[in-house]
Amino acid sequence: MLSDYFEFIKENASKFFVHWNMRDINYGFQALEHRGKVLGLNNVFNLPDSMKFDLARMLYQRYGANYISHPRLGNLIKFNNITDRNLLTGEEEAEAFKNNEFLKLHQSTLRKVDSFESILEHVEDRNLKVLSKFKDIYGLDFGSIILMIKKHWLFSLIVLLTGVLTFFMPKLTT
Repeated sequence: MLSDYFEFIKENASKFFVHWNMRDINYGFQALEHRGKVLGLNNVFNLPDSMKFDLARMLYQRYGANYISHPRLGNLIKFNNITDRNLLTGEEEAEAFKNNEFLKLHQSTLRKVDSFESILEHVEDRNLKVLSKFKDIYGLDFGSIILMIKKHWLFSLIVLLTGVLTFFMPKLTT
């Protein structure tokens, strides 16, 4: 299975790989590469970091540390009404593996892939529900306020109307 994984990674190395926190030697691409080397596989392939997209990190950076409670993936799925049918927790996956319930593991993996797609669609459509407060997302410094004005039409309209009223108000009172 690991050999097939490396073949797949190599054949698709020009594509982005969306993942959830798979960024270290304990749990991630490096762990798989290390395991392949330990087992003596001769097709171990190191996917460049530039082709890895950590969805968990992007959400953290975009919405702040409090965007959802732990465990983040499961809670984000539930909070956004994304189906979690066949989704196993880490503990449940370990138990399924121990019990040779590989179909359950496969179904859980497929559910995670579907969930990643749904989360990315919600982010793109700007309707992902998160627990972050306004200041967690935008901050309250001058640069963040300018960015917020550029991104949201309502804030742009308020600034425009304020500017117009400021310009014409003194002329109306004279």
